[in-house]
Amino acid sequence: MTSPRIKTITIDTEESHTELCDFGNMSDKSPHNIVTHFHKHPYTPIYSLLLGPLRNKPITFCEIGIAGGYSIKMWRDYFCKETKIVAMDYAPNLIARVEEARFPNVITALMDVSSEEVIETNFHTLGLTYDIILDDSDHVFDSHVRLVKKATQFLKPGGMLLIEDIYRTNTAQMYETALEGLLSPFESIYYIKAEHKNRYSGDFNNDGILAFIKA
Repeated sequence: MTSPRIKTITIDTEESHTELCDFGNMSDKSPHNIVTHFHKHPYTPIYSLLLGPLRNKPITFCEIGIAGGYSIKMWRDYFCKETKIVAMDYAPNLIARVEEARFPNVITALMDVSSEEVIETNFHTLGLTYDIILDDSDHVFDSHVRLVKKATQFLKPGGMLLIEDIYRTNTAQMYETALEGLLSPFESIYYIKAEHKNRYSGDFNNDGILAFIKA
């Protein structure tokens, strides 16, 4: 029997409270966020582990799906000032909100993950390659497939594509089937089920991360 390429793991950070959790106290990425109606995805403790070695290096980081800009502020506070951050969204008003904040070394760009052509064209137009591409956009299965298909070419060797808010009903096998023929560029792929005592995503039950690590 062939071993699956996408490995399912559970990371339970229990009561973990990292500095990134505090930087993200207005973001649903933190299980310690202080916004009453927000989900509390337990991602920041996991990102502290995954991204900690890159924190003080001049990397290029992209987030797709920026909502109120709170996560962009979190990343700007976390990474060193030399890190270039690219904030992408489909909504011009959300792009404008980040631009108005004038975060240093942050640039913005439009992105629509429902279109393979737009994904490829808009990444190509910026002319950058990335250490990290993080997707927090529409949380649609087919959009995840499109991103893997078209954004992988813009990752540096050893770079990571991180896709957030994976529904627990979407299994690793479902992704492996849909991504057949697209996984060869990756050294490792993980379906991370994130746990924490404060985990909350209501009926969505979408506290998962797909992590693709490029060879």
